[in-house]
Amino acid sequence: MNTMHIRSLALVILAAIMFSVSRPIQAEDITLHVGITGSNSLEGLRDPVTVAQLPEVSELLQAIADKPRSADYIEESLGTSEADLPLLVELGLVKSWDSGYAIGFNYLTLEDHELLVTTLAPYAENLAQAYRERWPEFQAIFEAYGIDTVDMGEIAYAVLGAMSLDWDGLDITAEKNLRITADNLPGGRNFVIWAKEQSSEINVRELYWGSHNTTVNGIRFTTFGDHYSLPRHALPDLLWNMSSRAAKIDNSPRALRISAYKALAPYCQDDFLLDVGNILRVMRDGAITIDAISASMHVRVERTEAILTFLTEMQYVKNDGDAYVIVAPYFSHADRPMLDAARELGWQLMDNWLDLNYSTVEAELDALTARKYGIPYRQLYTEIWHYLFGLANKALVESGHFADPYAEERVSKGMFPFVFDADLIELRTELGH
Repeated sequence: MNTMHIRSLALVILAAIMFSVSRPIQAEDITLHVGITGSNSLEGLRDPVTVAQLPEVSELLQAIADKPRSADYIEESLGTSEADLPLLVELGLVKSWDSGYAIGFNYLTLEDHELLVTTLAPYAENLAQAYRERWPEFQAIFEAYGIDTVDMGEIAYAVLGAMSLDWDGLDITAEKNLRITADNLPGGRNFVIWAKEQSSEINVRELYWGSHNTTVNGIRFTTFGDHYSLPRHALPDLLWNMSSRAAKIDNSPRALRISAYKALAPYCQDDFLLDVGNILRVMRDGAITIDAISASMHVRVERTEAILTFLTEMQYVKNDGDAYVIVAPYFSHADRPMLDAARELGWQLMDNWLDLNYSTVEAELDALTARKYGIPYRQLYTEIWHYLFGLANKALVESGHFADPYAEERVSKGMFPFVFDADLIELRTELGH
């Protein structure tokens, strides 16, 4: 099982990279979000993401996505840009098509987004129903967690929505050779480039498809949700946002901003998360009072109390008299049997569902822009799977099987946070993944 799930959808998800440029088209601003799946060490004009984010190239790609364009049109549109047509072809951004040039990579237009949502909704409901039909088994598995203050709907959302449908779903589609991944790319690259047109007309609310993650001292902090309600006020997102401000010191030289960020970020991120992880770990093991937690961590009571107050505001813990209890899921090594059992069942359900539906869905998506110009379906399937499981998660929220990220009592809407011992990401079952 691949333990790295590197992709970007709107901000930073693990090691993925995101850029955006925009231009007005008619009465609407279209923003082209360009990202990768995988790991990219290329720089400058050798990097297709860097080239795609050039304003002239971004505008040109949007025009080519509407219809193939001639070499003269392309060269005129690029004008004084650093990029030229041979470079765009070499980088795979455009390809020769009939007497002109068409899109040459994973590119989703506004119309493609609507086509995916409309076409995949019934299939996603069918996938969600496969989980509902086995819900008594999932409930029996989750009862082993044993902390009543953590809502079972949040446990299900984290384990099935993120770990199963997202992370394991990407693994199973790769193992079944249903999608091209960063491990099996043509041309020797170790990343897939993609682009999505965005506008105020696109609605990704309740498409629960994005995890933001960081690991400190063997503990992984995750937020999982849609990319409509941003930024997320949880960990690690909140710390990313705070530490990035160190690089934006008013009226300061660039060198000072960079050095300030490099010096302060470890304190704002890793050092703090080290304390938070230790607090949640000892709470999972049973320590509940400030004195007991502080003693277990060998940290001053005042510091522990300040962190617990912060975690309370972010809805990781809550105060219960003179004690604190966990309310957001924290999965320790003691929870491995529960996690593996739930994910193994989810793996079996996805395996069966993909066998029955993969080819049928493919036949219904021939109208996608990239498909019209010969981009292999397997090369598009990473994004297609995101739509499928994002919509399936939405369906499971709507049916009450998952907790609702938009519930009135949520401080940060559109997502739930959870924390776990990082090596639990490895699915160790008799299935042999």
